[in-house]
Amino acid sequence: MKRIVNILILTLATLVGYGQTEKQLVPSDLKQLTVVTEPSTLYKGFFRAGTALSYAVVDKYFTNDRNKEYFLNSAWATNSGFNFIFQYGITDRFQVEAAFPLASNIRQSESRLYVPSADTTVEYSFTLKSKGIGDCYLTLKYQIMNEKASNTSLIGSIDVTIPTGEKNPTYIKGETDYDPPLGNGCFATTAGLRFRKIQYPYSYSGYLYYTYQLPGSKIMDPSDTRETEFKDGNHLDAGVNFSLHLNEWIALTNEANLYYRSKDKIDGKIPDYANISWAVSYEPRLVFQIKRFRISEAVRIPVFGKSMGADPIYVLLAQYVF
Repeated sequence: MKRIVNILILTLATLVGYGQTEKQLVPSDLKQLTVVTEPSTLYKGFFRAGTALSYAVVDKYFTNDRNKEYFLNSAWATNSGFNFIFQYGITDRFQVEAAFPLASNIRQSESRLYVPSADTTVEYSFTLKSKGIGDCYLTLKYQIMNEKASNTSLIGSIDVTIPTGEKNPTYIKGETDYDPPLGNGCFATTAGLRFRKIQYPYSYSGYLYYTYQLPGSKIMDPSDTRETEFKDGNHLDAGVNFSLHLNEWIALTNEANLYYRSKDKIDGKIPDYANISWAVSYEPRLVFQIKRFRISEAVRIPVFGKSMGADPIYVLLAQYVF
């Protein structure tokens, strides 16, 4: 009997030791964690680099009455951009991030104008194009609630947008012949909180961000080269999302988002045409994990809103952890 007991104790100790060994992930394993299982901030010394491609065709908007309509005169535009994103873990709970965007925009408008003197209708169209560097941003993130103990975290973040993009139209040859600006022309700062809970194979999160726009000045009308003082409306972003593993290397995220923006100011006053804007959007996202390499595809679909664009935005993200 004593011999049997000793064998059972030895077997149990071996199994316990094996289980403990399985939980001790080496750095190469930590760099392969998925969007569901990874920590809210990078581990100390880890570096992640990536690029995000965004694309949208702009031809619909939400009216003041919350109806979805097409722009008048067959006007449409495409906005696309590459964001080069770099993230670094200063400590296991403190991360710094920077993004440097390259933008490419095309605006086109077509309409028919009736000329009474000639009793005829003429076609009127123009196309505007611009390419270059947009506004960059720097973000600091800190785990206020440490995620290691309970797989639950609360992240505080501070984001600063730097107006590195050209704020004024360039190569102006006429009212419909110029290169539109790629930057917004002002600094902005964003403070936010994000709560996250991991219950493998699921994770849940909710976030709240508030952006304060600083005043600036820029050319509003290409026919007038004088700069006008302005202050864009502050805005709030809030949302919840749910992520789950479809298998070991594919994850699906579903997100609901609320965007709210206050009225803009021109020369210190709110114009008569200014409106409060808001939208509720749904965003499905597929994330493919291949060891340290990650590809993410997402579409943000505005469901309903007021006084803002109503077109979907497609985003493709590729990242690698060094």
